[in-house]
Amino acid sequence: MTTAEFLRQAKALISSGRTYFSKRNDYDTIQALFDLGIEDRKGAWREIMKLKPTDQYKPPEPDRRGSEELVWFFRKELNGTIAYIKLTIDQNLCMCISFHPEGYTQN
Repeated sequence: MTTAEFLRQAKALISSGRTYFSKRNDYDTIQALFDLGIEDRKGAWREIMKLKPTDQYKPPEPDRRGSEELVWFFRKELNGTIAYIKLTIDQNLCMCISFHPEGYTQN
């Protein structure tokens, strides 16, 4: 699958509300978004909808959770800060695994 095909599928799922944020520390997720100037998860999905194939910064990798799906890696500037975004499509949902500023470490 090409990056453009992945983004088309992901954006179709997002448009239909079939989204999921990975269950890591909720406070860390909210803080990371806030640090990027994004108020909430809805804002994060709006930014993901703007991703282009040229925002991909490295090839997709197998999902570490053992799923057969690939994890896709994107990088783009948001409000003067570089944001890193990891996405996958799993069980007909677009899952945001990570959305954080450059250099961000989880507490």
